[in-house]
This record gives sequence, C-alpha cells and structure tokens, in this order.
Amino acid sequence: MPAILLIAGGFLLILAGSALFSHSAETLTQQLFRNHSLGRRILGNISLSLPELVLPLFSFLGGSGGGRKDAGIGAILGAPLFLIAILWPMTLLVTRKSPAPLSEKKQLSKEAPILAAGLTLALLAGSSRMTILHWGVAILLLLLYPAILFGLKGEDPPDNTSRHQENPFSIRTALSFLSGVGFLLTGPVLLLNGILQFGGSHGGETIFILSLVLSSLSTESPEALSLFMLLKKRDIPAAYAILWGSIHFQLTVTLASGLLLSPWIIQERHIAAGSILILALLLSTLWARSGTERAN
Repeated sequence: MPAILLIAGGFLLILAGSALFSHSAETLTQQLFRNHSLGRRILGNISLSLPELVLPLFSFLGGSGGGRKDAGIGAILGAPLFLIAILWPMTLLVTRKSPAPLSEKKQLSKEAPILAAGLTLALLAGSSRMTILHWGVAILLLLLYPAILFGLKGEDPPDNTSRHQENPFSIRTALSFLSGVGFLLTGPVLLLNGILQFGGSHGGETIFILSLVLSSLSTESPEALSLFMLLKKRDIPAAYAILWGSIHFQLTVTLASGLLLSPWIIQERHIAAGSILILALLLSTLWARSGTERAN
C-alpha cells in the first residue's frame, strides 16, 4: 500500500477514535470518579495518549533497522512538543480574559519543573550506552507518573447532580469509549508503516523529522479535538487537565518506553528537539508560579 495512504488511513482512524472518546469520556469521568481532575487525567491518558505510546512501542519492538529508532524517538519528543509549543499557547490565548484555575496553576508550578528534570535526565542518559543507566532513569520516570497523578487535588463544581442526570451511564457509552480506544490503537500502526516507507530511503534524520512532524500532527488530534470542545464550553479546568495530563503521561510513561525498549543513543537532532521542550516547560513553570505568588 502506498505510504501516503497508510499515513492518511492512520490519521483518520486516530481522528475517529478521538471523536468517539470525546463523546463518552465526560460521562465516564462523572460516573467513575469523585475527583474529576484525577478522572479526566486517567481516562485521558488511557485513550488520548494511547497513540503516542503505541507508535514508539511498535517502532522499537519491530526491530532496530530501517530508521525505527529515529521514528520512535521522533514520536516520543514530537507529541509533547506539539502540545506545549502549539496547543498550550493557543489555550492561554483563548482563555486570556478568563482567570486561570488557581488549583491547576499550583499543580503546574510543581509538575512542569519535575517533568523538565526527568526529560533532562533521559537525554543525558542517552549519551551513554549503559543499559543499567537507561533502565534506572526509566524506572524513575515510571514512578513519577503515579506520584504526580495521585497528588492531584482538583476543584470540582459544587453540584454535579444535574450533569449526572444529563449524562447517564449506558452500554452505548461504554462501547463508544472502547471503540474509540480500539481505533486509537490501530491508527498509529498504519501511521508508523507509512512514515518508515516514505522516509526509508533517506536515512534516520529524515525519518526523525517526518516522525516528529507527522506523528505529532496525527497522534495529537485527539487532544486537539477534546481541547477545542472544552474551550468552546468554557470548561477551563477540564481543558488544563486534558492538556497537561497528556504532557505528563508522554514525558513519563511514553518516554520511559524509549529508554527501556530502544538502544536510546541520543544524537544532536534529538537533543535539539528535547531542549526546546525543556525550555517550554521551564517557561510554563515561571508563568504558573508568577500567578500563584500574586494569589498568595
């Protein structure tokens, strides 16, 4: 099958999965979690971040040749880079006239520097071929995921009774959610095959750039769609939770998969993309801390 059709097919499956998820996640969150901030992150990570995890997993597990390492690293770095460099500024622009949720800003002021430190350690570990070092950093990142996740407090609306009645749980909701997850698992496989086929004759650097751009544009479509819907409803806390929940997952669990399953030898092109991401995380930390300090 031509590479362009594989890429297009993967993108459409991911988009369809994100649409199914977006229509079911809010109801599931309300029904399954009393802490809605925690619920949004867990359900968002299970489905919205699945493409970003599946693509590098299949890339690394498929072998070491054919630019698979560069495709996997490109997907790992490209996804959070797209979120924090494009969707995050867009969110701040759209909500500039609305006060940012204080609880979310406090969470971000603590979370962003931790993620920046974790990514820095992962990039430094890539300068060594010591497997034990790679595994040590990966375990640290995997421990960071639940540590940050279950430290969430969140601020839920005082009365959700009417919303529960408007969005009752049903078999249809569950099937919609599971179907969405299925599409989000299948789409990245087609996308990866398209990227490898399209850039296979041009070497690892071309595959890395293709993966960095194409994987982020396609695998981040679920986050973008959910974010647009939440911003349209002016549900700013939920928008923050979905966006930063995805960044949090991708810079811990997904990043750890690269350290565990690939040779993880970092080169200049990887450092350049990672450095931009670290800078964006530190700028987000300054923004969040300036607001919380004035509030205190």
